Amino acid sequence: MSPESFDLSACPNCGSPDLRKIRGDWAGNYRGETYTVKDLVYFACPACHEKIYPPAAIQKIREVSPAYSKRTDPRRAAPKTAA
Repeated sequence: MSPESFDLSACPNCGSPDLRKIRGDWAGNYRGETYTVKDLVYFACPACHEKIYPPAAIQKIREVSPAYSKRTDPRRAAPKTAA
């Protein structure tokens, strides 16, 4: 689904018809690490400040966010105890 095919006419949170389509860089923070998603398209409501992210925006965030990156330090299993 492309960002252009996802369109809203009113805020799903407050019903305001004044939704704005935003296109720009978006910054997130995960465990103290800041990351930027370039050229993200999402909707913002000026009335209640709700942000609505289309599926394509969520996918872009997941691709950049360290929260979804593969672990580079595998966790060790706890030592087995004798029963």
